[in-house]
Amino acid sequence: MKLVYLEKFYEQTKDLYCIPCSQDEITKLEESVGSPLPDAYKEFLLLMGKGAHGFMTGSDVFYHLLFDLTEGAHELLIEDKSPLILPEKAFVFWMHQGYQFLFFNLNEGPDPKVYYYLEGKKITNFEDKGVFSEYISQFI
Repeated sequence: MKLVYLEKFYEQTKDLYCIPCSQDEITKLEESVGSPLPDAYKEFLLLMGKGAHGFMTGSDVFYHLLFDLTEGAHELLIEDKSPLILPEKAFVFWMHQGYQFLFFNLNEGPDPKVYYYLEGKKITNFEDKGVFSEYISQFI
């Protein structure tokens, strides 16, 4: 696999025990959301989509939990009485302890912007965290 978006991230993760997703698992995830996943996110899944020692401990970010995160984010927005609504093509790829989440829009290109929501914070827009490849690299 030739890394295009996460080459720097890969260099930083060499000491982690990473468990990659298979291409078949990525295809299954794409089928479940009804849309292709962005290339930068697929690189992440192919590097450590099923886990990495010590990376994002306590957060729901790995393959086996991804199928339910977007629904969980919808529920959080309703419970929090937020005026915000997830876009139709939103894909939640990270949730922490059920009170905050990150998503990108599936139709925003190969390295989409990441958006953040925190429960209880009265906001009128999701917080823009920059593009996926840069955002995920900040965690190492």
